[in-house]
Amino acid sequence: PLSPLPSFVATTSMEEKSGWLWKRGHFNTAYKYRFFRFSNNMLMYYADDKSKHPKGSIDILNADLNDNEASNEYCGFKLTCSSRVFLLRATTRAEVANWAKFIRQRKKTLLESAVSITSETSNLNINRVVSIDWNQRESTGTQGTLEAELKKLMTTKKSVEQEKDPFENDWKDRCIELEKLLKKAKSKASMLEDQNSELRKALATQTLKNDVLEERINSLQTSLNASKHDSRVRTDESKD
Repeated sequence: PLSPLPSFVATTSMEEKSGWLWKRGHFNTAYKYRFFRFSNNMLMYYADDKSKHPKGSIDILNADLNDNEASNEYCGFKLTCSSRVFLLRATTRAEVANWAKFIRQRKKTLLESAVSITSETSNLNINRVVSIDWNQRESTGTQGTLEAELKKLMTTKKSVEQEKDPFENDWKDRCIELEKLLKKAKSKASMLEDQNSELRKALATQTLKNDVLEERINSLQTSLNASKHDSRVRTDESKD
């Protein structure tokens, strides 16, 4: 199972959904009417639509959805997490189908966003010329550490206990720290690219100097050959 996504995963383009559902209690199994609203990968539920603090939440990335009509819950669906099973009811089967479709699409979008973040991290190690290969290895090592931390963050299970503020989890602090590390890696990659550019300029300058030097050597060799030829001619004439 995946943990709540880092705060830097962009979700602003995703469709939002909220509404009322009946939720069966954990200890008191009576159904209560709750207002549900999405926040990133968390399906939050509130006492009413005016409340600012949720009574609990469901991590849809860690939940298996079952909206089978053959289930014992009439006009309802089930979200099964490792620590709890959430039973929810709607007014009609059409409303149940709408919620189920939205949750599946939301989960798919979040997973694709996570893969995109990992891909962008991999692309931090840009191509380098052979002359700075040692810098490339150093940069690759830094990137590998960040990728390992990102993978650890996204695969560590975060169990959200009922009736507690879900924002008490410390994963936000870890995400902020990881963002800082990613910024440092990008800055280092930019610095190495600048060094690479300077090396390419120096190489071009040295190549030009080598070409000029080679032309001078060829000119001197030509003059030397001509001098030798004139010397032989004068020697032959003196013999005559």
